[in-house]
Amino acid sequence: MSGATPQQSEVDKVSEYLLSLDARYPMYMRAHREHHLSEGADRLGLFVSEYLTFGGRETYEGMLLGMLSAREQNLLHADKDFTKAWNQFVQIRWAQKRIARFALIFGVVVVLPAALLLLGLVFFGTR
Repeated sequence: MSGATPQQSEVDKVSEYLLSLDARYPMYMRAHREHHLSEGADRLGLFVSEYLTFGGRETYEGMLLGMLSAREQNLLHADKDFTKAWNQFVQIRWAQKRIARFALIFGVVVVLPAALLLLGLVFFGTR
């Protein structure tokens, strides 16, 4: 009795889809950035739009849809396993983007001023 149950088979298929999407993500994002840079965007503007002024989750998902092939876009509406994997992929990537944004803002608002204050005290402290 080594046959996989239907639930195990479904989980395996979702995991397979998720791993495939995850493996292609860095290459897609690199191509996405290079495209914007070739269209005349500067690196600072691209950074700001990517981490600070980017829209909501729906906008982000719309951008990520560009990484899907036509076959995968059809699967998105026809295959519940692919749809589940896609939703998990988008949720994970959205959470990572929000964490990176928080860390960036925290660094600028809290860590940078604290470091400047500390440097000021070290070099210009009371004598």
